[in-house]
Amino acid sequence: MSDPSSNIIEDPFSHLHLHSFSPLTALQGRSKCSQCNASRKFFCYTCFTPVKELEGKLPEIELPVQIDIIKHPLELDGKSTAIHALVLAPKQVNLFTYPCIPEYEDSSKVLLVYPSENSRTLQKVLDDALKRNKDAKSKLEENGDSSNTPPAKRMRTESNVSLPFERVIFIDSTWSQSKKIFYDERLKDLPCVILPEKKTYFWRTQDKDDYYLATIEAIYYFLVELHTLSSDTPYRGHLDNLMYFFVYMYQMVKKNKTEYVKIKKKQKGKGKTKPAD
Repeated sequence: MSDPSSNIIEDPFSHLHLHSFSPLTALQGRSKCSQCNASRKFFCYTCFTPVKELEGKLPEIELPVQIDIIKHPLELDGKSTAIHALVLAPKQVNLFTYPCIPEYEDSSKVLLVYPSENSRTLQKVLDDALKRNKDAKSKLEENGDSSNTPPAKRMRTESNVSLPFERVIFIDSTWSQSKKIFYDERLKDLPCVILPEKKTYFWRTQDKDDYYLATIEAIYYFLVELHTLSSDTPYRGHLDNLMYFFVYMYQMVKKNKTEYVKIKKKQKGKGKTKPAD
């Protein structure tokens, strides 16, 4: 099988620093999951593990925060891009199927990515946290560096904490289904953040405009923006492999569509040919 990126005229992902697709292109047909024995392609969407032939051959990404994905029960596992994150960043991504939602003891340390009326931009979230940190530092300076203040507390207050949250929640569902999860009582006190508009390249449309992102796209764009806003070092693509499966599948879909159109044109052309007298 040739590399699916070949013969693609438009590639919106050409700027990404991605692991080689050769392990995927070399895999012929489907394989059995080493845990549940089910027939799978590339990875098991039930066990969240790569098939045996791909073990040790896929990129593994380290994320700056923990990710919780709450999936609607009607969202099909085999079609969910959320599974990509679980396979590629297994140590820091968890998935819960609604109505199962974990308890968040300190809601101030959690962000919910959702476009609500009260949603803030990530820039605003970080700016507000920095202001609180500066105000706390000023209050300490006004009161003097009292020996009653534990050194660890002084250190946390005086240092510029890069991230005011430890966990980020994403809802994995169609837009209409997501509202039921968003309005759940267990999530009502969580601060919400909204993503800047990004065009989706997901091949399964929802009859919406081009800015309703697939779950893995939303996770990726959030984390890239987080790095850009909170780090002194420029972004150099260390999170790009979150899009590894997505880009490969996108290119395969595009390639198959292109070949299908060519075949239909040939068939149409033959149909117009008049028989010789």
